Amino acid sequence: MLFVHGTGVREPGYGESLERVREGLRPLRPDVAVTPCYWGGRAGSALRSGGLSVPGYGTARDAPGAEPDGADGDVELWGLLYLDPLFELRLLAPESGPRPELAPGAAPPGEALSAAALALGGDDRLRELLDAAGIGAEFAGAVAAVLTSPDGRRFLRSPAAADGAVRSRCATCWRTASRTRRSR
Repeated sequence: MLFVHGTGVREPGYGESLERVREGLRPLRPDVAVTPCYWGGRAGSALRSGGLSVPGYGTARDAPGAEPDGADGDVELWGLLYLDPLFELRLLAPESGPRPELAPGAAPPGEALSAAALALGGDDRLRELLDAAGIGAEFAGAVAAVLTSPDGRRFLRSPAAADGAVRSRCATCWRTASRTRRSR
């Protein structure tokens, strides 16, 4: 019998599982040998940057009763962002309505934010971190894709883009949307 593991299994868990299978099969079929097929170490995916991209990784979140406040919301938020990476921009920018009038010579609301996002590519420390995480080559394209997407452009034209507290407003929007969704 060939014992193959699933995608999330690594050593020492694989060796322990293999031994349990062998022990369980021995009384039933002593004539059957269980042969390992461990592929995760060589061909499996690697967790880069110490799990930095995984919400709650390396915390006691999975231990019963040890979940920090808001962790469920964080997991939901990351799940939603995985499915729809730009949803927060849509929550902050109005769907329709007139574009705000600008005073002559005034910069559009999101010009400074857009310039700051584009300048991130020139930050040497950030470049080191992105390269270490294996995503340095994709970063500039990802920033450009967000800024030029319809949702990104709509957000950058909205008054919310000029607000220095965009991150906290995103979190507030998320909590409000999450509560609304749960109450339905």
